[in-house]
Amino acid sequence: HHMADPWVGLTRVASLMKPGGIAYLGLYSAAARKEITALRQAPGYPGPECSDGEARLYRKSLLDGQDGARFAQSKDFYSLSEFRDLVLHASEQPLTLADIATNLERLGLTFLGFTLDADGEAKYAAAYPDERFPGTLEHWIALEAANPHVFDAMYRFWVRKAP
Repeated sequence: HHMADPWVGLTRVASLMKPGGIAYLGLYSAAARKEITALRQAPGYPGPECSDGEARLYRKSLLDGQDGARFAQSKDFYSLSEFRDLVLHASEQPLTLADIATNLERLGLTFLGFTLDADGEAKYAAAYPDERFPGTLEHWIALEAANPHVFDAMYRFWVRKAP
């Protein structure tokens, strides 16, 4: 998720996997990080090379702003190193589940399921009560459209290479 092109990295990982092998991936959600991505274009964004003092002032300005309550919900907002990773990272590539589904198919990888908090799992179970977890990527796409912050931490999921 911090590579210039995550698909190059995933292609390399897939090429090294044995048939039937599994991998655990972490990629940022474009839907969940929409506000964070917008900050990079906003006036006052100090950039990844800012000093610690500038980062602290920027964090305070975000808390004091109209979206402060939203940002304050993130556990990553409160330590300086986590704040830098959350908001001030030099390279970040948020992706969509549709892009992930397309690239998993292209690479011969099968989606095995997300690692989620209990709230995310409960939302899926409520939306698709007759479907067994981990569900389908198509249904996760629909769930994320209705709940854009279900993947706030990131998409963390397991895949298997075709045997």
